[in-house]
Amino acid sequence: MDLEEVQGLQQIKAGFYSYFNCQQNGNRIWTGVVSGIGVSFIEPLYYSSFFKREKVYGYLDDFERFTYFSRASLDYIVKSGKQPDVLHIHN
Repeated sequence: MDLEEVQGLQQIKAGFYSYFNCQQNGNRIWTGVVSGIGVSFIEPLYYSSFFKREKVYGYLDDFERFTYFSRASLDYIVKSGKQPDVLHIHN
């Protein structure tokens, strides 16, 4: 992911866990601003290989990758108490 356009990128001190593959998995949360809009990024700790790839799509585990990310995103929204106006969720 190209993060050059993200201003003020910083890691939130408290991580969080999300449920995937019958277990709780740790995640790091990063926040910043893109074109005046606050953004949040989720970095899985155990499943980091899901997202460190040369391209976004075209792998045999695309379904699992998208499932992990979607669940972690929704878990983060609930646990953080955020009430976003827009959700742009994709891997």
